[in-house]
Amino acid sequence: MKKSILILLIFTAYLFSAVFDVTLFEKNKMDLAGRRNPVNDKTGNPCALIRVKSTLEELKFEGQDIVKKGVESSGKYYIYLSQTAKSIKLTAKNIEPMEFNFPIPLESTIVYDLELSKKDGLTDLGTIENIISSEHPEINGIINNLQVAPYNNDIISFEVKYDSDIGMESDKTVKLFLYNIVKRTLFRVESSKIEFDTSNDNKFYVKDKSLVWHPTKKWFAFNGNGYKNRENIYICKLLDDSLSNSSAIKGYLVDLYDQRNERSYCMYPSFSSNGKDLFFSRQVSKKDKKAKYNKSFNLAMIKNIFENEEQKFKNINFDILSEEEFDQFRVKCSPKDPNLVAYISYQLKIRNTDSFYAKYFLNIYDTKTSSVVTIDDLDGFRDYSFQWSTDGQYIFYNKAVSLARTDKDFIKDNINKVNLCFAKVSYENGKLTAEIQKNETSEILLEDVPAKDNGIAFLNENKVLISKYAPYNSLCVVDLQKWRDQEKTYYEKLDFQNDTDAPALTKDKLFYIEYTYPEKKTIVSVKSVGIER
Repeated sequence: MKKSILILLIFTAYLFSAVFDVTLFEKNKMDLAGRRNPVNDKTGNPCALIRVKSTLEELKFEGQDIVKKGVESSGKYYIYLSQTAKSIKLTAKNIEPMEFNFPIPLESTIVYDLELSKKDGLTDLGTIENIISSEHPEINGIINNLQVAPYNNDIISFEVKYDSDIGMESDKTVKLFLYNIVKRTLFRVESSKIEFDTSNDNKFYVKDKSLVWHPTKKWFAFNGNGYKNRENIYICKLLDDSLSNSSAIKGYLVDLYDQRNERSYCMYPSFSSNGKDLFFSRQVSKKDKKAKYNKSFNLAMIKNIFENEEQKFKNINFDILSEEEFDQFRVKCSPKDPNLVAYISYQLKIRNTDSFYAKYFLNIYDTKTSSVVTIDDLDGFRDYSFQWSTDGQYIFYNKAVSLARTDKDFIKDNINKVNLCFAKVSYENGKLTAEIQKNETSEILLEDVPAKDNGIAFLNENKVLISKYAPYNSLCVVDLQKWRDQEKTYYEKLDFQNDTDAPALTKDKLFYIEYTYPEKKTIVSVKSVGIER
């Protein structure tokens, strides 16, 4: 791996782009070209002459005081300006435009040397830091769903899978970990050790996953099957950020108040934006085997979840919000509006050849009006992830290419090609609306993307960081405005050497997942690189 990797990481209020670097501007007393070949400005006075050296592509100069300009040879330019000029505008390919103010006054017939390069954001922080990898003896699996704790950026969370993810029906082992990157301490969160000490003789796969952090407090929730192999929500508080011992967290099983002869199975917890309410997906099971009832997972909510802390989250009342005859999964609350929650809603499964193809929708539920808005209807061999933007104005979602346009070899292996789309969420006349974003030719923002949970990082309202197959997993910066304007170069691939995925941003670091393949093995690592703002 490269010891130092040049990546475009200049952040100005999270503006993710390269900028001009003026490495030299000074008088050249030995160069007499300004006197030997004078050019006069509009007032008849001789101009100053600037000679420019640069290897930047498509370099251009603009300004009302420019009298004459041109190219001397490859990488060498000349500019004649009035001596009253104070600045010129610089533009080049894939670089933010710059107004260069001359640091000294210009003089008639004098030659000035100007050298320009690109500042890539590489600083002393540009060295890649190894955090943790699947070679760690306690991990030994595929790392994904990487997140950073909102209240403490020294703590990350991730899942480890021991078999390929095959969607909501997966029954393969999933383990949940917290890691303190400063203390280098790894802590496994186990549902089987929360509230109920499950026997080690249980013959089922562990499935501890779908962690969600509280927006401000030292709490998180997840779903696990540690109690009698039954999907439940667990809520945990961090007592010791160092994660140095087994009592670092205090966890509780969220025990719902069920009717007699009923029991709840729960998945996909999500805190409302104000942190008060907990949304999730709930299925009821009747103890009476002859009973007829809705067996689907449906959207549910616990109001004021932390009012139940004193009673250790037992016998909690809850509300069923949207009771349909098909499953509702991947519950995710808006980060800004406590009344909005998005989810995937399965309608049916279509049998095609020897494979099952799922038909499902991406919906938003509004608790203010008890109404549902559908963003898009989707299908695929499995359901794919989606993500709210940090300002809550957009939902970015992964959409499989239609079956009719899917390669036959992909169909044979039950694989979809997935594209990234997004929709604007807003209120119009008090009514919630969701509008799929498009430019003049397409609704697809980015083609051929890995559809991973928490697979997008938001730099600002116009730029997002996501992985694309180009031709392998590569982190890319996507400029939404350039996409809207249909510019050809609306995204840039970052210059990492290996496969990269799952970006997560803090104020001064970019965390991501890297894949390497030594000796036909797959090694998955969490890494970070320093960034500037």
